[in-house]
Amino acid sequence: MIEFAADDRSCRGNVTLETGPLLRKSAWPLIAVFFCWLKPAQADLKEAGEVGVILLPASAVAAALFYEEGNEGAIQLLKSYVVSEVVTETLKTVIDKERPNGSCCTAFPSGHASKAFTAAHFIQRRYGWRYGSAAYGAAAFVAYSRVESDRHDEVDVIAGALIGIASSHLFTTRYKELQVTPLAQDGYVGLSISGRF
Repeated sequence: MIEFAADDRSCRGNVTLETGPLLRKSAWPLIAVFFCWLKPAQADLKEAGEVGVILLPASAVAAALFYEEGNEGAIQLLKSYVVSEVVTETLKTVIDKERPNGSCCTAFPSGHASKAFTAAHFIQRRYGWRYGSAAYGAAAFVAYSRVESDRHDEVDVIAGALIGIASSHLFTTRYKELQVTPLAQDGYVGLSISGRF
């Protein structure tokens, strides 16, 4: 049995575990803590999305400028962002859709989603799923925060995400850290491997 109560300032609870499978024993305290903190966190959801839409592109810029040698990635990211912003702002002006919270006229598509997914797809396409999966998770959170804070509906954030993904897909190529070249000369065959380690 799990009992807990949450208000805007505190989280109190008592966790008593009964016999059962190990997963149930270990998961319930985590679930209780999650729900205990969910209500106060909802008030900060919009702000968390605002932070995410800054940190995600900043991570993409940092990777392109500091992780790579040369500026190819930074140029690809810049092109992706320019196209994403031009398309997003043009559609916002032309479509003139009211937001779910009643404020005027710039709901479709979500600019936050287009920015977040431009960065996420750039990271995934340039550096692989090892980094891209976390970037996509962060971008999905930004989109979710926009819907939950009544700034957009699902169609707005899906359209923004598709614009961001398409713009990055158009310009971004895979970063080649490791180059493997076959060699064959004067009686031997081998591989030349070069890259950053």
